[in-house]
Amino acid sequence: MAAQSARCCCLLLTILGFGFAQTAVADTHYVSLDGGNVSPYTNGWTSAATTIQAAINQTAVNDTVLVSNGVYQTGGTVINTLTNRVYISQAIIVRSLNNDPVNTIIKGAWASDGQTNGLDAIRCVYMQSGSSLIGFTLTNGATATSSAITGGRGVTGGGVYTPPGINTIVSNCIIVGNASRGDSSDGPGGGGAANGSFFNCLIKDNVCHIRGGGGAGGSWNVVLSNCTIVGNQSLIDGGGVNCGTLYNCLVYSNTAPRGGGVSAWSAGTPAWAYNCTIINNRSPSGGGVGGGNSQVSVYLTNCISWSNSTADAYVSAVNSCGVGNNYTNTLLGNTTNNPMFVDYGKGNYRLQAASPCVNSGTNQAWMTGAADLDGRPRIRYGRVDMGAYEAIYRGAIFKFR
Repeated sequence: MAAQSARCCCLLLTILGFGFAQTAVADTHYVSLDGGNVSPYTNGWTSAATTIQAAINQTAVNDTVLVSNGVYQTGGTVINTLTNRVYISQAIIVRSLNNDPVNTIIKGAWASDGQTNGLDAIRCVYMQSGSSLIGFTLTNGATATSSAITGGRGVTGGGVYTPPGINTIVSNCIIVGNASRGDSSDGPGGGGAANGSFFNCLIKDNVCHIRGGGGAGGSWNVVLSNCTIVGNQSLIDGGGVNCGTLYNCLVYSNTAPRGGGVSAWSAGTPAWAYNCTIINNRSPSGGGVGGGNSQVSVYLTNCISWSNSTADAYVSAVNSCGVGNNYTNTLLGNTTNNPMFVDYGKGNYRLQAASPCVNSGTNQAWMTGAADLDGRPRIRYGRVDMGAYEAIYRGAIFKFR
């Protein structure tokens, strides 16, 4: 009995030990430009690292790197010959203090020859699987000009890059003024962002010089939710976004030769948009939305594509609103009536109560618990509206319990 009791006690201790290992408390590593720079940077602000990368290099899986306000523009990690200002190498959270993207900035660098892209350019952030980036401005990042030189991962995502096929999260970030080269061997160019999942982000004034996605691009696995994509440019496809999936996004004033707002390469590399407002984009082929290679490759559901420079092209649309469109499946709840924005001239693309887009969409499972671009419930009056915003009726009375 004594031997059996000893064995049971040993087994219990082993199980308890495993449980403790599984529930080990994650550490927080601090970063401040005024920090004391005392590794491992876990004793508050007085010991904080002075670069984000130094703190990341001391992390274990599930740790958090907490970054104080400032402009972080020194240091870097080389991946495939391209320098990245910040390399998030494992499943950790990197977030700004007070979730403040305006005052917490990661700044890359353009090539020294005066061109945006080149071998000595610096991308802002490179992310690996399971990592999260929350509350930063990513700006002035750029890529190399040849995937042959950089091993295929150095020409896309000037602001932030995730390798294809893995999961990362970027939330509440401003991705502005970045550039990528992009080429056919490395997928969509993503001037601002390539691959990964983006929530509540502003993607603005980025450029892709070769392949698609001035704002964002990805080989199927770039997902944009509740994002605003504005003023981006691509020199081939998708001024705003190329390939990937969009939910509740506002896509406006982007430019490309094909698919000014949203585009895709071909039927084999499509794009999907759900409840998006795509407006005032410019392209000679598919002003708002344009498919690639003369094939239907962009799929709209509950979207508004309006007041773009030319008719949409090679698009399949369901329960959507478009002017002068060339939609396939034109009998599936689509309309060409004026969507009746609250104030088109001032850029208020919310819907008036009398809009034909109100209560005219098709409800889908992903909407359960989802919010529109204003953060309000996605289905407000029983049936979802078209576009990025749910209309609110004037004089409505709400009952609170």
